[in-house]
Amino acid sequence: MPPFTAYPESAFHKLQEQFPRLDLNRLHEKMTAYRRHFHRFPEVSLKEFKTSEYIETILKQAGYRPVRVTETGLCALLWKGEAYPTIAVRAEMDALPVTEATGLPFSSVRPGVMHACGHDGILAVALALAELMAEPEHRGRLRYNIKFIFQPAEEAGNGTKLMMDAGVLEDPHVDEMIIFHFVTDHRPGIDIQERVASATLGKVEIEVQGVSTHWGAYETGIDAIHAAALAVSCITEINRHYPLPRPFALGIGTIQGGTSRNIVADSVRLSGTMRTQEMEDYEELSRVLKERLADIEKETGTRILLSLSDRPTPSIINDRCLVAKALEAGAYVFGPEHSTLSHELFLSGDNAALFFQKTRGVFIIFMAPNRDGSQFPFHNPRFDFGEDVFPFALCTLYRYLTTEPAETPAAETEAPADAK
Repeated sequence: MPPFTAYPESAFHKLQEQFPRLDLNRLHEKMTAYRRHFHRFPEVSLKEFKTSEYIETILKQAGYRPVRVTETGLCALLWKGEAYPTIAVRAEMDALPVTEATGLPFSSVRPGVMHACGHDGILAVALALAELMAEPEHRGRLRYNIKFIFQPAEEAGNGTKLMMDAGVLEDPHVDEMIIFHFVTDHRPGIDIQERVASATLGKVEIEVQGVSTHWGAYETGIDAIHAAALAVSCITEINRHYPLPRPFALGIGTIQGGTSRNIVADSVRLSGTMRTQEMEDYEELSRVLKERLADIEKETGTRILLSLSDRPTPSIINDRCLVAKALEAGAYVFGPEHSTLSHELFLSGDNAALFFQKTRGVFIIFMAPNRDGSQFPFHNPRFDFGEDVFPFALCTLYRYLTTEPAETPAAETEAPADAK
């Protein structure tokens, strides 16, 4: 199969003409090098020590005074002036407990740990953007103060709260926020959801309690594995056929149970996920699951304990004015036909939704197809994305940051002590 790219050389040359002040070849090489470094040396949630040290070193070399926010999180402020609003650019640092199988020459050197969700690329673009905007020529074109937030523990689900509790959205107050991600769709451009941009996400924990006995006298016991199998089947049926009007996902990811092949199991633990577009759908699925498991409990004689997140990670809600501004930036870079308002929600979760509850924001999806045409899903051992998108993503963000803010001016603030 010939190499595929949604971003041919002709598109790159056109982009360079649109942004003559940027050396896009040099920037592309830099972002690719950064991405491959992060990919080679991944770290799981709250263990991003070397990752944050690497980022901190580069930020200092660019003239920033980065501040530790939590043990591994970082924040770096580029101050334009008190008359300007402050925007945050968030980049996630953590990798996943996945054993890589891509065969890439820059594959993970850490067994059982892999960047399988694109955070390596997000870090690369955000870091190169921070360096670029700190250069006097580009800083002069800014229409914002920028707070670069390098966040730990996105995959674990608690990184946003940790940083918010440490005050990352204050001093100065963040007026708006950009987050972004890469997907491997076979087309160029960006997608942005009009409003709901991620799933409401909760944990599902189930414990099935039976009575153990020898399998030679199985009638004297209560088989927890059998009841757990019925529970899994029930959950699968709900996931495939329950008539909610909006997309949702309910499933089990781990099962642990039994002690020996000749003993009827007295305990099985299951863990999984519930993802919905709206909180009311989450509440309805919770009710249905409780009812169905109660029926299995009666049928099998087991005791089934269900634990659901009563405070699930909320959905990211995009601000309509920022969506329009981001679509304009995307149209300038990719062309209007490739800057699209999407109405198909991918049921991913992101605890950045907590940021969006405190400040308005926009979540941008960049198309990053692989040259070999492969499309392995997020969190798969063979996941990869195309690096050709990097200069286009950078220019979209550059365009956004150097054009007039949408709507309200920022409240006047004094420059914090840690500002560059």
